[in-house]
Amino acid sequence: QPSDVIALRILTYIYQQRRDWPRLSQVAGRLAQLQPARKEYALIALTAAFKATDFVEGRRNSWALLASAPDADLVNRVLDIWVDHWPSKQRVADAIKLGRAARDPRLGISYADFLNRVGSPAAALQLVSNRARYPISAETVDANAVAAEAYGLTGKVRDAAKRFGDVLAFDPGNTIALRGRAMLLIRTGKVEDAIADAEKLVTIAPTVANYRLLLARAYMAAGSSRQAERTLWDAFRDIPAEEKIYAALVKFTRGDSDQHVALREEFDRQTATKTSQGLL
Repeated sequence: QPSDVIALRILTYIYQQRRDWPRLSQVAGRLAQLQPARKEYALIALTAAFKATDFVEGRRNSWALLASAPDADLVNRVLDIWVDHWPSKQRVADAIKLGRAARDPRLGISYADFLNRVGSPAAALQLVSNRARYPISAETVDANAVAAEAYGLTGKVRDAAKRFGDVLAFDPGNTIALRGRAMLLIRTGKVEDAIADAEKLVTIAPTVANYRLLLARAYMAAGSSRQAERTLWDAFRDIPAEEKIYAALVKFTRGDSDQHVALREEFDRQTATKTSQGLL
């Protein structure tokens, strides 16, 4: 019975636990076809395809999601997968094309922000050039935050710092600006200020793994490896089954075999719990 949704969900759970990415991609893709309203299955299939290094399938699945007038949250989730699992220059070309075609300005900003994150700030600036203007308002604040980060990445540190300051004066909780400025401050050696921005990010969005990693990075830049490790353990507890947090903690536990094994067992338990809650 190829349309047995319950059986397919159980198989999805099994293949996730086994890390059998090719089979997971196939089964989750079938679920996505049977229940198109549940985008979670499509995202699982997409991630699995990239983890299986089937980049052609991953790209095809991505376009199926991104070319159907999606909302900003779905776009951002797909782009996060691209950042983590698709190391191809094709992702830059696709983001530029999709960003130019986006009718919703918020989607254009999402693509531009992605381009900054993968090291293509000039392309990011092109996407937001029409909206990153003064005076800063609710309609232009995110575009200006993206532009500020792009300036910093292209070496225009003074221009970036000024625009970050203007954005945060208007919107003190702007996560694009706080993240971009924290990274700029780390690169320029102003690590205490970077820690302050990263701590604010964690307060605003405590379940975003990248902000915890940024805070840990800032502590490491300040020479406080103990505080960085504590930050990661807090994240491991607060954001269960997050692969990036786990991978960062593995580096801290390599010298302690017992702790390393305990970390792996707890991560496996978290993953099983999260998977079963989400699928069954």
